Amino acid sequence: DNLYILDSSRGSVLAYSSSGQSLGEFGKAKDGSSLLNKPISLIAANDEVLVLDANQVKVFSPKGRLVRSFGAKGSGVGGFNDPVSIAYGGGSNFLVSDRGNKRIMVLATLHKPEAPQQLMAQSKVHSIELHWAQAASPYIKQYLIYRSKNENSGFVQIGSSQTSQFVD
Repeated sequence: DNLYILDSSRGSVLAYSSSGQSLGEFGKAKDGSSLLNKPISLIAANDEVLVLDANQVKVFSPKGRLVRSFGAKGSGVGGFNDPVSIAYGGGSNFLVSDRGNKRIMVLATLHKPEAPQQLMAQSKVHSIELHWAQAASPYIKQYLIYRSKNENSGFVQIGSSQTSQFVD
């Protein structure tokens, strides 16, 4: 539970722990220039810090690494024309208030997780045991397990697991 403060005059985000200890500043490139052009507002949700910056949303990790950015000046989906605020909308949703387009846009962050790593299959008499490394991403809560009869047939879901193992 960290606190993030947007310092628009410096074009950066200040991070503090829940006990008030400074965790540093981010939003600057290695050469000292700002990654933020006109920062307006921010939210911290789902293990990310989203900064509304002019006509874009810039997404940072909690440690300050720029992960991705999206949006542009315009009136279509993902287009902004004088956005004034960003707010958490619950789950993976967030809202952007856009004065120029006279609307509040509801957007969602969708994650495509990496494939499980270090997969091991152990054959048993009438079953197979699967084990894999626990995902590093905190938003992965469940794994869906699929099987195919052969390499040319489609996949069928055979189960799910909330841990990093499955027995079939």
